[in-house]
This record gives sequence, C-alpha cells and structure tokens, in this order.
Amino acid sequence: MNILHFNSFSFYFAAKNPFIILKNLIYLFVFVLLVGFQAKGNNIVYPGTKLLHLDSIGNMAFKKNCPEEKFNSLIYDFNYTIFRSLLPLEDARAYLKFLREVIIIRPEFEKYSYSIDLAQASLYLMCKDYQNFVKFDNSVQEKLIKKGKFTGLLEYQVGLGNFFNFNSNQDSATQRYRMAEGIINQIGFTNLETKAKDISIQNANALAIGFRENNVLDSAKFYFNLGLLRAQLTQRVDWQGIISGNLAAFQISNGNTESAEELLLQDYQQSIKTGQTGSAINALLSLVDLHILNQKYSKANQIYDTAALLIKRVEPTYNEEINIFKSGLRLRAIKLGLVSGQNTAALFYLDSLYAALRKEKSKEILSDRYVIEDSFSKIVSLKEERKRNTIIAGAITILMILAIILAFLQRRYNSALSEKNAKIKKQSKKLENLNQQKSKLFSVVAHDIRGPIGTLNSLIELYSEKEISEKELIEYSKRIGDNLNSLNAMLDNLLIWAKSGMENGIVPKFSKIDLEDLCQEITKQIKPQLSKKNISLNFIHSEQIWVQTDPALLTVIVRNLLTNAIKFSEPNSSIDLVLTPNKDINKIDISVVDQGKGIDEKSLTELLQSNTGVASKPGTQGELGTGLGLVLCKEFTAALNGTFSGKSTLDKGTSFTVSLPMDL
Repeated sequence: MNILHFNSFSFYFAAKNPFIILKNLIYLFVFVLLVGFQAKGNNIVYPGTKLLHLDSIGNMAFKKNCPEEKFNSLIYDFNYTIFRSLLPLEDARAYLKFLREVIIIRPEFEKYSYSIDLAQASLYLMCKDYQNFVKFDNSVQEKLIKKGKFTGLLEYQVGLGNFFNFNSNQDSATQRYRMAEGIINQIGFTNLETKAKDISIQNANALAIGFRENNVLDSAKFYFNLGLLRAQLTQRVDWQGIISGNLAAFQISNGNTESAEELLLQDYQQSIKTGQTGSAINALLSLVDLHILNQKYSKANQIYDTAALLIKRVEPTYNEEINIFKSGLRLRAIKLGLVSGQNTAALFYLDSLYAALRKEKSKEILSDRYVIEDSFSKIVSLKEERKRNTIIAGAITILMILAIILAFLQRRYNSALSEKNAKIKKQSKKLENLNQQKSKLFSVVAHDIRGPIGTLNSLIELYSEKEISEKELIEYSKRIGDNLNSLNAMLDNLLIWAKSGMENGIVPKFSKIDLEDLCQEITKQIKPQLSKKNISLNFIHSEQIWVQTDPALLTVIVRNLLTNAIKFSEPNSSIDLVLTPNKDINKIDISVVDQGKGIDEKSLTELLQSNTGVASKPGTQGELGTGLGLVLCKEFTAALNGTFSGKSTLDKGTSFTVSLPMDL
C-alpha cells in the first residue's frame, strides 16, 4: 500500500483490529511528516541568497501555475544573485533556462523577457565572456528598438548600469546610465510610460551618486535635482525621500548645511508619509549628526528623542534592522554626551553599546565597533584639540595685531616716500617743460624773425642788383622802418611770452581788445611778404568786435596762419581773413582761407594731431620753415580757451579756424 494514498476504508477495517489502528496511525504520522517536508521543500533556497532552489520549483506544475507576482519576484531575486555573483555558474545557467521555459509556456509573461535578457548579459559578464556579451548586447538593443519597446530598452540599460556599479566598474556603469538618459531625452520624459518614468528617476539618482563618488560635483548636483524633479512630477513620494536624503548627504559634504537640513526634513516627512519607517529613522539620525556638526545641541537632542520614540514604536516589526537602529541611536547619544561635556553619560552609552554588540553578535553591528571606537577616540580628544586651537588662535591673534601695526608703520613710511618721489617727479617734469619751452622759444624766434628780415634782405638785393632805383629805395625806406619797428614789437612780445612760459608755462594775460585793430596791425607786418608774391589780402568782417583775450598770443596765432597761407599760395592769388562772430554762443571764429596747393587728408590729420610738429614742406617759391608754426597756434589757442580746426582740398586751398570766447 502506498503510504501517501489511503482512504476511509482503512479506518473501517481498523475499527475491528487494534493492530491495524496502530498501523494506520503510523502511516498517518509518516504522511504528515512527508507532506510537511515536501511543503518545506518548496522554500529551499540557494545558500547565501533568497532565491528559491530549482529543486523546489523546477517542475511542470509550477511552470504552468506560477502566479505572475511570484514569477516577477523570482526574476528579481535571480538578477540580484547574478549581480553579486552569489550563484554558481552551472546553477545560474540552469536557472536562466528554467525562466525562459516558463515564458514559452506562459506567453503572458513575455513582458519579463527583457529582465531575463539582462540576466543573460550579466551572466556573460560574470563569466568574462566579453565577445558573446557584445554580440548579445547589440542584438538585444536592436530587437528592442525594432519592436519600439523603449521601456524595456530603458530597463535593460539601467539594469546593466547597476550590474557594473555592483561590480565596481563605475566608468561602464556611468556609460550605461548615460545611454539610458539619452533614450529618455529622445522620447521626452512626459511621453514615457509609467514604469519608464520610475526607471528614469532611478537612473538620475544612480548617475548623481556616480558623479559624486568621482568628485564631479556640478554633474552630481544636476542629476540629484533632476531625479527629485522627476519624482515630484510623478508624485513618487518614496523616491522624493530617497533622493532628498542623498542630496542632503551631498550638500553636507560640500558645507551647505542649511540646504541639507531642509532636504533631510523632507526625506523624513515623505518617508513617514509612505510608511518607509527605516528611511525616516535614518533621516532623523542624520539630522542629529548635522546639528552636532553645527553645534546646535538643543535641536540635536530634540531630534534624538524623536528618533528614539520612533525606534521603540517599530521595534516589534523590524526584527533584524532594529538592532542597527539602536546602535546608531546609542552612537548619537555618545556624541551628544561628549560635545555637551557629559562624559559620564557618554561612557555609559558606550558600555551599553558594546554590551549590545556582544549580545547580538550581529556581523553588521559588530563591524561598526571599530567605527564607534574611532568616533569615541576622536570625540574624547575634541576638547584637548579645542584647547590647543584656542592657544594657537591666541598666538595667531597676537601675530596678526603685530602684523597690522607693522603694516601701518610700513604704510606711513611708504606714503612719505611716495610723496617725496611725487615731488621729485613733479620737479623733474617742470624742468623738462622748461627745456621744451626754451627750445620752442628759439624755434619761434627763428620762425617769426625770418619773415621780416627776409623782406629787408630782398630790398637790399634788389637795390644792389639795380633792379630798383635809388628813388624807389627811398620810397621803400619808410616801409623798411615800419618793418623794423614791427619786428622790434614782435620780439618784445616773444620775449614776454617766453619769460612767462619759463616761469609758469603759457599763462595768458587777458584784456579787452578791438579785434579789427589787432588784425590791421598784423596785416601791416606781413604786407612786404604779400607784395613780394603780389597776393591780395581780403579782410572780411561786418562790425566792430571786442574780445577778451591775450593780444600777444593771438597776434602770434594770426600772423603764423597768414604767413603759412602766403607761403603755400601761388603769386597773384588772394587770401581771406574772416571774422565771424556768433553772439548766441559767445564765440568768435577767426579764419584764414587761401587758394593754394592744399593738403591731403592724411597730412592734415597729422598736422592737427601732432604736439611736436611735422617736417615742413617748401612753399610755392621754395620758402622754407621749421614746422612749428601750427604747433604754436594750437598751444596758444588752447591757452586762450579756444579750439583749433582746419580743412583742405588739394589744388583748391586750405582754411584754418581759431574759435575763441568773446567774453570770459
């Protein structure tokens, strides 16, 4: 008789035979034991994993009747074990084959084939079979793109990124995450399916963490904020909490504690809202650390109390993690005791923590022992370090005060030295100006005396060559006398100007003069030069004009302009001396206009801009010059608060204009 197959007839016969009753009871016990063993066998897992063993589920009945939720969980656990290389290679291949067989039998599970492709690709990488991996990877991507399964493609890329990340290949992980981000950008976040949006949040968070670990801070901050934005748009409060916590840790590492506090509070609130109590406790413990760092001990104590109450409330439901939370809480108690000077309390919590570690014998908790000892050692030495820092700070303060005093004295010394140097520089500049004025004096004497003396010399030559008669010489004698008188007056003016220039530069002596009288006097001085070239001078003015100016300087200006006009005018031509008053703007324009050779635009610009003169060109009859005439005109015009301008047309003539104020 099959011990697993019995029926009510056995009990019928047993009623008439006690031995049979005992025998059937034994059969029943064995049956219950085997059924229990068989049920327990359904929960056999691979060592070190949560993955159900193929011996438990590898039958046809399971393949046909496996619930979708169970199958999805199997794929997740399988990928988890592959990522961490927790499964022997042969077992992994057998399991992969089993999962594919389930999909063939259950077409409705086809949507999970992308996850199985991910497992296959990960298996190639685990075996370091890179050649087959590349072929398979390309074929999967082409297949998914061809079918338009972008959510599957996104899941595949992010999954491979996670595999590389778990296996410490950060560069390859970042490459896959970037490829996933490219898919998201191509499709557009708002056009993604719900599952794809969730994956995109995970991808941004993974990219941010990778950039943070590689110290690419700007990119890390960007992707943290991008992930947080996507979580907000999809109302994924759980992810908002996770990314807020990660972003807070990032901000703390960069010294932005205010922003970190806000993010940790957000993480705590959202974790409570979504029932993620473990995440909420971690956020509170991080807030305690943050407030200790900022020396806000009162706030740290308040949040510590909140964390303690929350841990106590969830203790019955968090069997494994509760000990880690308690250890974290005790560690914060140690820190708070030490920073607030309560060393006795800190030592009490330290002993309590060590007792818990020894009692629990949890590998995860025991691994924190060295961290705790290190933290305790650092915190105990904190006060001594602060004392040393206080002494060092005092010494630095004294040195800084001495440095400030020395800097002040040095500044005063430098200031006095600068003043002396400035005075010497000013005197040197003054001497340089005096030398320039002396040079200009000789130049102006040579320039302005040449005209009258040349006229006198011409008359003597004409008489000696008998070009003119004695009678004509007598006629010109009065003119010669006038020229000598004019020359004498001119020399007086030049010497007065030179004297004032040597002492204080060009200092005009303003007086009110009749401009017509001044121009008439200048006309007499240059009349011999006009006669020699038979040039007529047209004095054009409409009324009597009075101006407030320096007559000596203005005489030099007008005479130089007329002399230059004569020099560059053809014989038998004419020159205009024009006075144009403009009483509305209190200006008088004095213009000298000739019909001579003219000046090209480039040369005219050089003449008007030069402060040292340009090479003089010969006149229409070979007359020579120094090239300083216009320089003196410009300088004297500026000294008289006026402006100097000129315009010219080749072969048509030139005009220069001095614009002066009529009244000061």
